[in-house]
Amino acid sequence: MKKILLVDDSVEFCNFMQEFLETHGFDVITAQDPLEGITLFRKSMVDLVITDLKMGEIDGIQFMTLIQESYPEAKVIILTSSESEEDEFRSLDLKADEYLKKGTSLKIILKRIMRVLEQENKDSEEVLFSKREGLTIKKRTRQVYKDNELVVLTRKEYDLLVMFLRNKNRVLSREVIFRSVWNKESQLVDSRVIATHIKQIRAKLSLTSLYNIRGVGYEWVE
Repeated sequence: MKKILLVDDSVEFCNFMQEFLETHGFDVITAQDPLEGITLFRKSMVDLVITDLKMGEIDGIQFMTLIQESYPEAKVIILTSSESEEDEFRSLDLKADEYLKKGTSLKIILKRIMRVLEQENKDSEEVLFSKREGLTIKKRTRQVYKDNELVVLTRKEYDLLVMFLRNKNRVLSREVIFRSVWNKESQLVDSRVIATHIKQIRAKLSLTSLYNIRGVGYEWVE
């Protein structure tokens, strides 16, 4: 049975959706604020998070960011009454799996939930390795192992690592990295962002294979 965490500050809405989803075979836990949601998420083996956007001190975007910083593989659906195009853009920019309006029919909401959960099963179990660094990366679950021990990376750190392992012994310019990982042109992002993330990756994984190519970018030599 798939477990869903539903986060919404409306008790009435939580109770309604919980009853609806449970009648369709899901195990549902609820939280009325994001801080409670984070606590439940860390305690429970959750397959999917459904969250509102407008919720007091921490909104749904911040909530999703906090979850994905520690658990980049987390599946998240935004279910909101917000009419803001900016809210939708920010949600999708952070790679929410779905963005749905609360006026959407329950039939469609259920279909989208099933689609997100089924997508995980369709993804191939691609595995990347670095023998020199003792790394194993499981693409389907976005898990990184260093000498057979799990290491938690942020979403961007993980995306950078995968890009370098797919392009061993090839110099990658900062422009290519920005477009591939941040989906932006290089002039729109502070160049120190890449350096900071790479510094964090090197520290977490004790890397010796990732080199800075002065004035150009970076190269994974192996």
